[in-house]
Amino acid sequence: MSAPHLPAGLVAPTYDTTSLAAVLPAVAGALGHDLATATGLTAAGSRAALGLPEADRAVVVLVDGLGIRNLAERGGTRRSCAACCGSGTPTPRRSPPASRPPPPPA
Repeated sequence: MSAPHLPAGLVAPTYDTTSLAAVLPAVAGALGHDLATATGLTAAGSRAALGLPEADRAVVVLVDGLGIRNLAERGGTRRSCAACCGSGTPTPRRSPPASRPPPPPA
């Protein structure tokens, strides 16, 4: 896959085993699945590059901090991100719907 032509000063991202693109194929490989992505990554190659052992189960958690300011400006999420973005006083929790049990205490 060739890199796209970009204006001066912009760099195209890589989609090799040194990028986030390798995480899901690597996990698939650890779970015993053989696959290849559209960018040419294989499950076996990604797994080897990241050093993942064989597994029966896996959880992938992606935390994206790029929208933290947007989240901080929304009252419903300020409580959870106040510590990391300094957005001020936490917002009180809203009452959960009657159909769900209340969350455990923080």
